[in-house]
Amino acid sequence: MRAIALCLFLILPLWAKSYILSSTEQQNIPIEGIITHISVFKNRFFVGNATGHIEIFELDISHKARKIRTITLPMIKDYFGDERAPQVFHITTFDGQNLFVLSESSKGKKSIVHINLAEEILPSIIYETPLSPKKILALDAKHLLVGFLSNEIGVFDLSTQSFLYLSHPSTAGFSDMCLNESFIFSTDESGVVNVLDVKNGNTLSRIDSINKDNNYQIASARDKILTAGQDRQMAIYTFKPTPHFSLQNAQAIKSDFLIYAVGISPNATLGAYSKNEQNDIGIVDLENLAEILTLKGSTSLINTLVFIDEYTLISGSDNQQLIIWHLKPHLTKDK
Repeated sequence: MRAIALCLFLILPLWAKSYILSSTEQQNIPIEGIITHISVFKNRFFVGNATGHIEIFELDISHKARKIRTITLPMIKDYFGDERAPQVFHITTFDGQNLFVLSESSKGKKSIVHINLAEEILPSIIYETPLSPKKILALDAKHLLVGFLSNEIGVFDLSTQSFLYLSHPSTAGFSDMCLNESFIFSTDESGVVNVLDVKNGNTLSRIDSINKDNNYQIASARDKILTAGQDRQMAIYTFKPTPHFSLQNAQAIKSDFLIYAVGISPNATLGAYSKNEQNDIGIVDLENLAEILTLKGSTSLINTLVFIDEYTLISGSDNQQLIIWHLKPHLTKDK
């Protein structure tokens, strides 16, 4: 009898009806260039693009976004000495006022620049390298976590402008990383999720239960980890953080198309993933893996899914428009 009950639970997501939500009912916001990154801090979000702009938006009490500022990064020079706008790769902040931006630099280099929104001064370069940093995350006012394409991951000390450590969890090409309390979760072309100790970069665990090919993205909140897999699977890992990291459960949502993006709500109740060639977004109840909403209307490949709160999702695509999805009315009303 217990085996039958378990089987019924596992196939529940296949039976659950997914309700359709159209982008025409949501807030669509035009952006000044092709969206490359969106990051969130409290009720603000920061949008980077391919033409050197960072647009800053704020949600009001009704959850409607308004643009409060645009920052333009200085022009860079290519190998021929011609000027052009730098592409923004990543934006992070520890307080919503100090931004750290990973962007292109002159002659093929990459740079991390610091922008203080309270001061009317030009962005200042704090780190420039011919190597290939791919993602940065603010740990606190003094430290940044930096992930390189070579799959080196390290903590950069802003005061000394040097790395406290550099860890190399895998020889596979780096894809993405995220933070969750004392853990760094990184992933790469192998599909493995590497669990690192943020204090020293030591590898605590390697999770290879689901994805067997490149993971494009990884997201985590509370006791959950989500991956966006080239093998058309979104892994849902449940872990126990104390006294040591331990994997408790591994499940998957399968798609008919490559999953390029995932997002997770702050309390880990909802997951979002890009689900098909039509650029639809699936919203999954992470307690029972039922897909409860399908978001339709994105006109280009989804590259970013980020929750600004438990029921507000921002989606970005390979175009000049983002969508703010208000999920709460469609999840709480009587069906």
